[in-house]
Amino acid sequence: MKKPALMMAIVFAFYALFGNGLSVWAGCKSDCLKQYESEVESCRSNNDDPEDSDSMRTCIDKALDQYNSCVDQCEDENETV
Repeated sequence: MKKPALMMAIVFAFYALFGNGLSVWAGCKSDCLKQYESEVESCRSNNDDPEDSDSMRTCIDKALDQYNSCVDQCEDENETV
């Protein structure tokens, strides 16, 4: 088998084995990011008074924790694909 044909076979095999799982993981992670961005925007709009800075920090920390949990869940689900 010539080198270009061998490379194409390897790329095809890699995609067949892992391609779908990678795209599912990327989509899941993208969903987590969208949810995080929405939560942060909500934190900002609900705590727009400078006196609410502690509350906003707590809210954003909670959103970050949820994001990290979501990404962890994506990774766990990707391992089973």
